[in-house]
Amino acid sequence: MKKASLLLILFLFFQSLIYSQNGICEGGNCKNGFGHHYIKTTNEIYHGYFKDAKYNGIGMYSNNEGMYYSQFTNGKMNGYTVYYQKGNISAGNFINGIKNGVHFINADKQGSIDRIVVTYEKGKELSREFLKVTSENFNSGKDCISGDCDNGNGIFLIKAQNVLVIGKFEKNAMVEGEYLNIQYGESDYFAVPKDLTNPYFKFSKLPMKEGGLLEIAAMYITSKKNGQAVMYQTKSKEISGVIYKNDELVK
Repeated sequence: MKKASLLLILFLFFQSLIYSQNGICEGGNCKNGFGHHYIKTTNEIYHGYFKDAKYNGIGMYSNNEGMYYSQFTNGKMNGYTVYYQKGNISAGNFINGIKNGVHFINADKQGSIDRIVVTYEKGKELSREFLKVTSENFNSGKDCISGDCDNGNGIFLIKAQNVLVIGKFEKNAMVEGEYLNIQYGESDYFAVPKDLTNPYFKFSKLPMKEGGLLEIAAMYITSKKNGQAVMYQTKSKEISGVIYKNDELVK
């Protein structure tokens, strides 16, 4: 009887390690909650939410290719994602960890705001185009200052607010992309949900008074944070997971 009990305990112990046997839970709850997970052999790091010991929910993930803020389903990035690769911040859709659809790559140069727009299908690049903001087109008096802001990829200027709307447009409205506040250096990246009462993913990049940036990946309903969020302070390197309800911290 004692032997059977010991075997059962060992079985349950090793079952709990099935997902994490190639990595280490370095803090938090890596089964059903917010945790920090590291896989040494592949240099993968994940700070985010888990369900059934797999990456599920909002997370911040890094590997040898870059760093990604995304929504995870059973360990794979799915949905609108903001990521850093080769020193550039980019945004676009992922399906099961593979780039799909239109991705906007920040390629700013001194004196201009530049975006490379790459269209992918199942990870394969199909096309690319270039958008640019210069002092000339910024002061041209036009609203759409680069590209196609009707049904295409473009940059729309809201000059009274010092805001650039950079993204994919359908019927004169942005459906996915970035709101860039030029005056304050703040950016919001998101894909507009077809039903505004449904949750959607948004990433915000905000300068902090003490230096560095506060980066927030969160779920929203309408204009308010609702659900999981991951926050990263680039100066202090502090990473935290929080839950919101109607823009108020729950935990």
